[in-house]
Amino acid sequence: MIGMVQQVESRIITISSVSLLLTLSKWCSLSDVYGRKLLFHIGLVGTAIFICLNWFAASRYNFLGYYVFYLEAVSFAMIPAAAVLNPAIFAYCADCTQKSRRALTMGYLIVTLAIGNMAGAALMTHIEETTGDFTLILRIALIVIALMAIYMTFVPESLRRKPIPLPYLVPHQDESEHGTEDTASLPPRSYFWTIVGFFNEGTSMIFDPMLAILPGRIPKSANMASSATLLLILLAHFLVGLGSYGEINLVVSMTGLVFHWDLNDTKRYQTFTSLATTVVLLGLLPLWNAAYKAFVIDDTDDRMQPAAHHDWIQHSPQPTPTRPLSDLEAIKMDLFFSICSLPFVIVGYILIPLFPTPTILYFAGGLKTIGAISFVAVISLLSSVVPNHLVGAVFGAYSICEELANIVFSLTYEFLYVKTKATLPLLYFYVSAGLATLVVQACVYYDVRG
Repeated sequence: MIGMVQQVESRIITISSVSLLLTLSKWCSLSDVYGRKLLFHIGLVGTAIFICLNWFAASRYNFLGYYVFYLEAVSFAMIPAAAVLNPAIFAYCADCTQKSRRALTMGYLIVTLAIGNMAGAALMTHIEETTGDFTLILRIALIVIALMAIYMTFVPESLRRKPIPLPYLVPHQDESEHGTEDTASLPPRSYFWTIVGFFNEGTSMIFDPMLAILPGRIPKSANMASSATLLLILLAHFLVGLGSYGEINLVVSMTGLVFHWDLNDTKRYQTFTSLATTVVLLGLLPLWNAAYKAFVIDDTDDRMQPAAHHDWIQHSPQPTPTRPLSDLEAIKMDLFFSICSLPFVIVGYILIPLFPTPTILYFAGGLKTIGAISFVAVISLLSSVVPNHLVGAVFGAYSICEELANIVFSLTYEFLYVKTKATLPLLYFYVSAGLATLVVQACVYYDVRG
């Protein structure tokens, strides 16, 4: 029975992952056309459908049995649900913030989302233990989603341009070019070519946003060192994310095998890492930001221009504010943060297999949380090196990289852990350290201009 449940769960996860890969990038790219609020509402509608299907699955009216979860997975192919909410939040933030403060703002947003997740999980556990009714949690969630939808209706749109309609399936023909030609006399298209046309359109809707990251698909701007800049950033994030997924998803099995922890011990460790991540994003990241501006950025005035042209200079006894960073300086700062935070992650990965004790595990876990700075810096960097009208599509590609990392993890890390847990259960930490080291070396030798 347990084996059957695991098989069904594996199939559902596979269907959901493939569905996200096929549709997520297109939904995110639509936010570049119709605005970010559309993406918020799509995510809320998809989440409501997901909750309703779970409610139906837990009710006595469920005549589909466990097949309802297959229906739930297929629904991801139509509306990716909550998977589009994070790209919508990041794109909205990128539209509303300066590049020099974008990483800080996104760090604050991530902390807020994490606190909300922890508070929601604690509240859900309390309600379930108190009432014993799981569907009550789902009903409360639907009410919260409805309130969020109403709230998002009044939130101003961040995309500062008018929506551009999508191209038609069949190109429009100008009547002036054809004069009085009778369009009814044109030979009808065969069913075969009609099906081929719809197939081509469907595949282009799926793959065009994903292929946009390839060199030459996005016009090279002054903020890109080469046409391959975007692809290299996403590839680096994929490798780091793969190592992170491997470490996070195997922590329960690893701690139980190596340290003989129970579930409560593992939860305490996970709570510690969550709190450490909050401290890093709220305390260490602003400190790094201020230190970088103070010691790395050159605030000397341009001698070729008069001082009156510099609006950050005040001819008064009041303290002189720090001048705003240029786009080039902001991008270099994000790149610097993304590189300098990864060595802490590498050291954390290496310490655990070298000194496999609970104390070192906690210490290494604290070091690895500094990698959250790299996470927010990459998000800020992606939004800075592409034009504003492609930010949504790029964040869609970013989300797909995360989903691909999760899929590749199940094919590589799980296989490696199963094969080596009897003799070397901590071997996968060296693999994660190697992936992060490869990314650091690639970033050091690759020059990204603002």
